[in-house]
Amino acid sequence: MSKGFAVIGYGGTFSEGKLHANALSTTQGLSLVGFYDIDPSRVKQAVTDFPSAKGYGSLEELITDEDVYGAVVVTPHSTHRDIVVKLLEAGKAVVCEKPLSLTAKEADEMIEASRRSGAPFTVFQNRRWDGDYLTVKSAVESGILGDVFLYESTVQGYGEPVGWRREKKYGGGMLYDWGAHLIDQALQLVKSKLLSVYATILVGRVWNVDVDTHALVLLNFEDTQFIVETGSIEAVQKPRWRVLGDKGGIQADWDKGRISIRTKGVSADGDLKFVKGDWMEFYRRLSRSLNEGTELPVKPEESRDVIAVIEAAFESAKRGEPVKPSLLRE
Repeated sequence: MSKGFAVIGYGGTFSEGKLHANALSTTQGLSLVGFYDIDPSRVKQAVTDFPSAKGYGSLEELITDEDVYGAVVVTPHSTHRDIVVKLLEAGKAVVCEKPLSLTAKEADEMIEASRRSGAPFTVFQNRRWDGDYLTVKSAVESGILGDVFLYESTVQGYGEPVGWRREKKYGGGMLYDWGAHLIDQALQLVKSKLLSVYATILVGRVWNVDVDTHALVLLNFEDTQFIVETGSIEAVQKPRWRVLGDKGGIQADWDKGRISIRTKGVSADGDLKFVKGDWMEFYRRLSRSLNEGTELPVKPEESRDVIAVIEAAFESAKRGEPVKPSLLRE
């Protein structure tokens, strides 16, 4: 029997609720039960888009529905903690959109609620299944670049933040949005100890907002450096990736790139062979975990450490000096 999930939050700028609903509807072992949103018109639209699903008038109505095994939380970042804890305390499984929370303390409270209730809890860090990331990961793990001493991971653009993403109180800004992906990828790629975080952050530059519009974050690991750069004010953007090792390097964008090999007696350049990405792998792994007892696709403790790094970045920018984040993985 499939595990029935409801989607909390539908609509918004990027149609994320619809993405999750489609995934639940098409993944073997999972099913879409219904929708809840604080805006009744969005619930109405959701059940129009998915006629077999229910529409709930309140979170409490959703929680008390025995058909709901779990819920996907697709709401503004600042609301995640309260909604997730309420669901977990009711024994519902939870998939939370990233970023998991605004603070590591909030994340710890969610993780503890899951431990107390025994309800499964994971985070939709879907960019672990992006083709560009998987391509870089494959090249690094193959050893072809030698020992990597520098990663540069960048997502930039030129456009004014919209909706609640332009407001600090909701967790807006590029560092919580895209930074949550790039820092998660960094912590997956580099397994050595993270010694410190140093950041410079511009708030409200170009656009009349109270969130970061450009951020440069240096993660100083024991054996390598990892630079994460995000922004919404860059008329000219950097490549998505630059990775340097003592035997070669990579420069890549979202779907193409070049690799250069430089070792004794060998000098070669060529196109990168890209790995195909597939976000739905998250849901296939979730289904196997819930139905067969395998590992969850993303451990919430990993997403919690991402938030600790983001907090350290903001603190570093405020103090003008490196900050050591408090990570669970140490």
